[in-house]
Amino acid sequence: LPDGAVHAADDPAVHAALSGWLGFDVRLEPASAEVGGTYEMGSDPTDDDAETFEFTGPPGSFADLAAAHLLTEASLAAARELYPDGQWDVRRFRPTALLETAGAGFVEDAWVGSNVMVGGATLNVVMPTVRCAMPGRAQPGGLDADADVIRTVNQQHNGNLGVYCWVVAGGTVSVGD
Repeated sequence: LPDGAVHAADDPAVHAALSGWLGFDVRLEPASAEVGGTYEMGSDPTDDDAETFEFTGPPGSFADLAAAHLLTEASLAAARELYPDGQWDVRRFRPTALLETAGAGFVEDAWVGSNVMVGGATLNVVMPTVRCAMPGRAQPGGLDADADVIRTVNQQHNGNLGVYCWVVAGGTVSVGD
């Protein structure tokens, strides 16, 4: 937590610690293996009062929409060219994997509908990653709030950055694969 306190997920005190930090009662619970969680997302991530819609994530995880999210260095570089003053740090976007690829621009967009191998895993790329408001918020590690990051993605790349994938065949993935 911001005060340096560390709590294990199975620590009975974790609920009170998180509730105190957030300022309202919460519980940390495991994801249901049978039913995907329902999430709400704003239609305009730069406007907290925008109309919202709901979607259901995959069972067994708290992933927003798919089992994996891939982002490339090329897409971060392309976005940085569109808004050079932004902090286009990968931590802002929370991908499952950041990939170095050949080519320039938003290269992973062309992967939709195909399978890709990342390490020993095979992933089916199902759709572009629709960005929520979170990347524009302040992030741990010194990333300032910057709604223009999301505005740039919305206005210049249809609100998408990265791709969502289903796991076709699991496998080991290591740094450098």
